Amino acid sequence: MLSEQAISTEVAYLMGRLKQGDAKSALLGIGLDIETGRSVSLQIARFFLTESEQADSQDQRTLLRLWTVKEAIFKADPENDDRILGDYVLENPSHWRGTAYSRRSKLLRFHYSSIEVDDGFLSIAVLTKGERDA
Repeated sequence: MLSEQAISTEVAYLMGRLKQGDAKSALLGIGLDIETGRSVSLQIARFFLTESEQADSQDQRTLLRLWTVKEAIFKADPENDDRILGDYVLENPSHWRGTAYSRRSKLLRFHYSSIEVDDGFLSIAVLTKGERDA
């Protein structure tokens, strides 16, 4: 069961990440995705994961979690009209909390967090403006 406590913990984590940024950082968007009771096949992974992300994602549970991460990131991007999920790169796909960026802009930084729910995952992402890590 998805608890209010779990959601609050993840939102607090992401807000803490924003506060750690410098004065030049700004919140530009928030996205959320939840998927339960479904699976994602390896055959469609190539449409939403980069090659390096695919290499680390061979089981259906991991694919579903990464799907929710990419969806949350997509929803957090206010300029997503001409973008697809594969345009976003996770810096470390095996991490349940992490950072990502758009291939189109090194200035856009996404911070995400995932939690496991009944039969799936909830991912939350925030978009900030700030230089991408080297």
